[in-house]
This record gives sequence, structure tokens and C-alpha cells, in this order.
Amino acid sequence: MKHFVALSFQAHGLHYQKVHSFKKRFDIKYFEIPELHLPLLPPFNLKNEKSFLEDMKDSIENQFFGDNKLKISFKDLKCISGKRQSIFLVPKIPEQIMYCQESFYEIINEYNGSFLRNGKKNMLFQSFLPLARFDHSEIFMDIYHLAKEEIEFPLYLFASEFKLFTKVNSKNYYTKTLFKFDKQNGFLNLMA
Repeated sequence: MKHFVALSFQAHGLHYQKVHSFKKRFDIKYFEIPELHLPLLPPFNLKNEKSFLEDMKDSIENQFFGDNKLKISFKDLKCISGKRQSIFLVPKIPEQIMYCQESFYEIINEYNGSFLRNGKKNMLFQSFLPLARFDHSEIFMDIYHLAKEEIEFPLYLFASEFKLFTKVNSKNYYTKTLFKFDKQNGFLNLMA
């Protein structure tokens, strides 16, 4: 089964609203995952999932225990043109997230998992927030320029949850919340 781990963001604030509005208008996969999310690793397959989730939760808890907020800054827009055109926000990855990515990589390997995207290990850790994906190349540059006009930098979003998604028949489905930042008292809560 194909999975990926992503960081979701608290749905408040002007920055969130601007980015979310743009994604809603131009991302053909918006209705699969309508919230803003930052995939932390490329999709992966697992052969043995028995205690995988517990190890992932422990890894995150060890990294974020006692932290009250995680703010991610985004520094730029990037685009990819090919079979499908895509526009992404480029984050400045905090050190805690880098440690989580390393830990996730090790855990996935321990469970005999494999990444669906081949490449060097450091390339696996490049994360981008999907902003717009579409199939019409004739409007690509217009949408890219519109994104440059509407989205101002620096841009900041507050982390909400670490989530596991599963890909079935080319569609992504939310599977499980691994950890959640509590909005009321600011502490990270382990989800049952």
C-alpha cells in the first residue's frame, strides 16, 4: 500500500486564507486533500505495517515534546512544467522537521519499506507545499504570474497536525493523525 506523511496547518490567519483560496481555485486535486499540507517524504510502500504507526508517533513525540507551536516560513514559489503543470510553495524547513524526516526514513527502511521516487537520500527530503496543479499548459504562465501577485513573502503558517495519507487508485485519502498541536494550551497531544 502506498503512503505519505504530511504536516497540515492551522486554518486561520491571512496567510493561510490567501494560500488556501489560491489552492481551491487552481489545484485539480483540491477535493482529495482540501487543507494545506506539506508532504515530508515522497510516497512509500510498506511490507510490514504492524507497529509502524507507533514508531512514527514515538519519533514525532521525541522531537516535539513540550514545544507549543511550530511556525513554517515559506520563501518562494517554484513551478514544474511537464505532463502536468504544478506550482509549489518552497518552505524553509526547521531543524525539528529535518530530524523527523531522517527518523521517518530510518523507520520506513526498518519496516522494509521502499520509496516510490528513486534518487539520492538528500533528494527525498525536499518538501514543497502543493499550491496549483493543472493539465492545461496554455494557461500555466498566467496562473504562475497570478500566484506571484497574490502571494506575498515572507509567508508563515502554523503547524496543526502530522498526518498519514494512503494512496488508492491514484487518489489520496487521509488515514490517521499521528500527532496534533493542541490549539487551546499549545501542547502537542499524542492521538490515540
